[in-house]
Amino acid sequence: METDKTPSNVNMTAFSPLALRSKIAIKVRQCRLMNKWSQKELCKRAGINFATYRIFEKTGNISLARLCQVAIALGRSGELLQLFDPPPVASLDELPEEIRIPRRGRTL
Repeated sequence: METDKTPSNVNMTAFSPLALRSKIAIKVRQCRLMNKWSQKELCKRAGINFATYRIFEKTGNISLARLCQVAIALGRSGELLQLFDPPPVASLDELPEEIRIPRRGRTL
């Protein structure tokens, strides 16, 4: 079984679309196995076709709608919602100009 050893702080733009899809498929497979579910069991719970899911685990190819169904079945849908959240900032100075909140006080 191939495992993902990518550190969480790695810049994901360094990966190709194929590599990203493969890594996502590996992580989904790991979640499925942690639940001790067969591919058929996950398909039944997610409401997707078995052949579609089997291709996903082999190639990483799946529609966004079906990936959402799989994430919901695995109890991981919240992570999809966080996918494009802005990165955390340590101070107000790190916020992009367009989303900075004006400070109270006088303007000169």
